[in-house]
Amino acid sequence: MKISTASYESMREFILSLLQEQQEVTFNTLLDAAFQDKTLKYEGDLSWCLIQVKRDLEVRGIIEINFDATSSRVQTVKLVKRKRKYMAEPKSRIVFVVSNQNL
Repeated sequence: MKISTASYESMREFILSLLQEQQEVTFNTLLDAAFQDKTLKYEGDLSWCLIQVKRDLEVRGIIEINFDATSSRVQTVKLVKRKRKYMAEPKSRIVFVVSNQNL
């Protein structure tokens, strides 16, 4: 499956703006907020798109995912301090491709 540039940018902006406002959120809070935001642009399953963009931002070192010490089911998401400058960078043309050939 493929995420379009418009979907990726919409999800990216949503995640980063929420983290700017709240510093750190649980993944469930992020997901609930995404379902309530009627301005998000995405194709297909909202949860899947959000998870893929979250993973991409984590791999790029822009956000950090931590697991709660008392429950490995609870993920917290926050901006990585040294990457906050990414917020001011111009939008890039990124197409995030996920291949399921080996699944």
